[in-house]
Amino acid sequence: MRAARVIVAIVGVVVALWFLLGARQAHQVARATTIVQSHRVTATQAASAARLLRSAHTLNPDRSVVLLQAQLADRRGQFHRALRLAGSVAAAEPMNAQAWYAVAQYAAAADNKPLERRSFFRLRALVPPVK
Repeated sequence: MRAARVIVAIVGVVVALWFLLGARQAHQVARATTIVQSHRVTATQAASAARLLRSAHTLNPDRSVVLLQAQLADRRGQFHRALRLAGSVAAAEPMNAQAWYAVAQYAAAADNKPLERRSFFRLRALVPPVK
């Protein structure tokens, strides 16, 4: 009986810590999103957003954090890094239209026309035009 209480208490602590980690990550993603989507991003703000996103990515299966990292790389002029990050999400989640749009966008910025065309073709297959 006592052992069962101890096990329940340990499981409760683990669940509470997992919840706190998720809440912290959500807060970090929100702060980083605010920075990345602001009109002007200074080098200090970009470094802060990169730290927040690295921390938020820990034990987080949500690939939107990686897409936000790609957007930050794009804002910093690192088009090839942005393309690599978005491409990793598109490869892992081939049905993710947001990832394919990002790949097409960053391929255009990196002047990779064949990849840009393939990405838009894939995007059109996932999200057909509305008539």
